[in-house]
Amino acid sequence: LGMMARTHSGLPASPVLPITAGFNADFSHLAFDFELAEQKPGATAWHVPHFVQAVRAVCPTLNWRAALLALDAPSFRVRDVEGVQLLLSAYSLVASDAFPVEAFLGRWQNTAAQLALLKICISGPPHIQELFQTSARRTPRDPSLRDSVLWGSVDLIEALVALSDAESMADVLPLLEAPKAAFPELLALGLVHCKESWGPLHRTVLGSLLARFISSRNPQDTALLERLWGVNSSLVVQGMVDMYRAPGGGGAIPRLFDIALELGVLLQVLGSKQDRALVL
Repeated sequence: LGMMARTHSGLPASPVLPITAGFNADFSHLAFDFELAEQKPGATAWHVPHFVQAVRAVCPTLNWRAALLALDAPSFRVRDVEGVQLLLSAYSLVASDAFPVEAFLGRWQNTAAQLALLKICISGPPHIQELFQTSARRTPRDPSLRDSVLWGSVDLIEALVALSDAESMADVLPLLEAPKAAFPELLALGLVHCKESWGPLHRTVLGSLLARFISSRNPQDTALLERLWGVNSSLVVQGMVDMYRAPGGGGAIPRLFDIALELGVLLQVLGSKQDRALVL
């Protein structure tokens, strides 16, 4: 499947061999009409239904979900939407449940291929973006926040954070610019739910979002900060410290203390062993 997704079209023409007689389900006896085959144009793309039919005949008990989870291989590389669609089409022929998007997420060894795959999905048509609607971990729906099938997925955000450490922050950061502008609250909630460490991309994006919410006088932003604190207070404290340490950040001290008082967490902030910058 991985090879087919990589080479889904533009193949050298190969003969089409129509089966005319003697077909057994176990492929033990096949009869071809070679004269008729010569009159047909050569195939230049994979025929997914035939592939699936052949695999099911040879291995009827194959776990297709497990097979998709094994896409992480050195030779795997999807170059475009059509390659992703080939994978979706193959699975739809053998299963009635939703495509297992977890196959695209998690920790891969072939990180370059995973990043290329996720880039295609993120910029792809709606039906491909909607794959992430079924990811295992999603930010709980909040009617006060704009929802997004992509950026409501904690698993997707966490995969991108991990890839930024494994590949390059410069390759991943542009993918987060659009949600940072359109879904800042959702992105911030996804980032604080991540299990990954406070790496460069995580720190840069979440830090800028926290600075934005802290500087705002909007009650909705204060409510969001309270929610972020409830998920991961240490990340909120670190964001406050980074805001103070930024060039010209000394002027932020009054606002930082105001926020700590509004959230009712001043003692926790001052007593944090994570950093003494705010205490000083």
